[in-house]
Amino acid sequence: MIVPSIEPSVCQVWWARPGDAREAHTRMMTGPERDRADAYRRPVDRNRFIVGCATSRLACSTALGIAADDVALRRECQDCQRPHGKPRLVDDALHLSVSHAGDWVVVAVSPSAEVGIDVERVDPRAVSTIVSALGLPPGTEADAAFRAWVRLEAALKATGDGLRVDPADVSFTPTADGTEVCVGERPAVIMQVHELSPDEDHRVAVAIESITAIQVRQYSASSLLETNLNTILWTVH
Repeated sequence: MIVPSIEPSVCQVWWARPGDAREAHTRMMTGPERDRADAYRRPVDRNRFIVGCATSRLACSTALGIAADDVALRRECQDCQRPHGKPRLVDDALHLSVSHAGDWVVVAVSPSAEVGIDVERVDPRAVSTIVSALGLPPGTEADAAFRAWVRLEAALKATGDGLRVDPADVSFTPTADGTEVCVGERPAVIMQVHELSPDEDHRVAVAIESITAIQVRQYSASSLLETNLNTILWTVH
């Protein structure tokens, strides 16, 4: 497949499905990544993680014009240094974020700014929890609640905080340059926040730390994952 080279003003978003997972993709994973995949009890959860890892490397290799086995990722948690944190390229040549839930695995790649992406399947049973956590008005409908939640998670992935901070300490203020995101007492950060709609059952948001407009280009990763099966002959250590 032909994908235009990534530009500073562009964020690429790659979509895949848990069913895209193939055993060959595990050969693209590091030892800690394979251990984490094997720790999942449900096959669908394992497949989501495998597809997320493979799509991350293939999307980065496509954006950088290098072989996928030259894409070195690290996942150290900021708190405990264990390999379950936000994925980063060792040389920081690109910024990326990964999310998976329900029927989707999604990877965002940005060449110039920190990025966060989140996908959630809309579950009416979780609405009351979200309303309470975000301080939303009572009676907020499921669609609005999940749109607010994915925006929060995407922004906190971009800042690197994740859900280690209290959602109630995060505020969003529209500005002429984008969305001002404030976490606790820290200085506000301007982000470009985009809502994406893969289908009626899922809500997705991507947040890029930038004071200038960022274009989001979306691609299917399914063909990327399938096309590269025959070339996955190596193991990342």
